[in-house]
Amino acid sequence: MKADKEILGLVAQMRNMLDSLELKLGVSQGNDRPSKQVQKPRADYSGPSGGVRLLLDEDFFKTPKAVSAVESRLRQEGRHYRQSVVAMALLRAVRKRLLTRLPSGGKKGQWSYVERK
Repeated sequence: MKADKEILGLVAQMRNMLDSLELKLGVSQGNDRPSKQVQKPRADYSGPSGGVRLLLDEDFFKTPKAVSAVESRLRQEGRHYRQSVVAMALLRAVRKRLLTRLPSGGKKGQWSYVERK
């Protein structure tokens, strides 16, 4: 009998400790996991690829644009990148299927970039 009372006392102490931990962790009751604040993923517009995403969100690529046109628009936005860097950012956007590229009349290897439908 004395052992039963000791066990019940220990169980009550453990329950109190668990309740206090649940309060500290923000857990409601039972087997719920601690509540975490969910943050919305914000658009990352840093770097050359971010500049391309910014122009994409502004519907700049509704009509086909050459690399030079994209570079000059980024300069207007205050983003000064070399044309080769802008071309690589555009190619990455094509690989991620954000943009598609069309052969631009003229020399081989010249492309126009447009928003993917």
